[in-house]
Amino acid sequence: MAKKRLDFMNALKAHWSIKVVFAIWALFGIGSTVLTYAPQSWQSKAYMGQYLPEISLSTWMIGALVLLVVFLFEAAFKAYASAHESQPSTTTQSSPAPVQLGISPASGGNATARIGDIIINTAPPPTPPAPRAVPLPRKEKIVHIEPPVPLLDWVRMDNEEIWKKSGPRGGGVQALLLPFYFDPHKSDSGLYMEYTKVHLEFTPDDLSLGKFRVDHGCWLNETYNTTTISLGETKHLVLVLESPDDSDPPWAVSTNRTGYDWYKKHDVSMELIKLPRVPYSIKSVLIWGGNSEFKRVYTFKLDLTKRLS
Repeated sequence: MAKKRLDFMNALKAHWSIKVVFAIWALFGIGSTVLTYAPQSWQSKAYMGQYLPEISLSTWMIGALVLLVVFLFEAAFKAYASAHESQPSTTTQSSPAPVQLGISPASGGNATARIGDIIINTAPPPTPPAPRAVPLPRKEKIVHIEPPVPLLDWVRMDNEEIWKKSGPRGGGVQALLLPFYFDPHKSDSGLYMEYTKVHLEFTPDDLSLGKFRVDHGCWLNETYNTTTISLGETKHLVLVLESPDDSDPPWAVSTNRTGYDWYKKHDVSMELIKLPRVPYSIKSVLIWGGNSEFKRVYTFKLDLTKRLS
């Protein structure tokens, strides 16, 4: 405590305002002493009343006292602040109370912490949720279509422009049909193939002739380019039509009936594509499903250098 008081007094003496006050006091003391022994002429010239306005002595003293008090308070405050900043903190930090941990059997295994006189019961950590069961990937249903092998038959177009089998005496033409057999022995039960359609691609051995494509193959006995195939059922697609005239090439058939409003986009219900009499590699793409999400691709050779017989 004594050390703090000493530091405060030293800081107060070092403040500039205190030095100014003492300098003024010393100056007035020296001046008054000199004037006391000076000649009368000097004393008359040094009389301050002739230079100052007419103010009572009490007013001057009160003003000087107020100014002195302001200086002293300001110097004392700064000295006090400076003395406290220069001293390191002597606050003693109490050591933490011992912590006791224990397991209370009656509380179901909860941990109890004792900090001084305070007892804290901590609950056990929450049990993590059981992991979600990851669903097994769905097994794809097995659809087995027997690889199609072209077969020769007779077909004709009825009054509604739908292709049907006719027989040799039914007034039709010879045709190669492509059968698609939905094998029930090698496929899963309870299945059927809806919205089934076929895209054909004829690639001549002579590549200079270019490829011939059938965008929408023609099914027998179907109005549109799609059909439904059930288990154990066979549906036939028109692959090639033979020309009645020996001098004309065979034709591939592409239907334009892709919907009920097909006539708004096309003038005729089908198109005949002439095929040169050369050997071909044929790719047949079988597509089914409401969004055409399933398909099978079959390839085979076909020689059209001679007439169908």
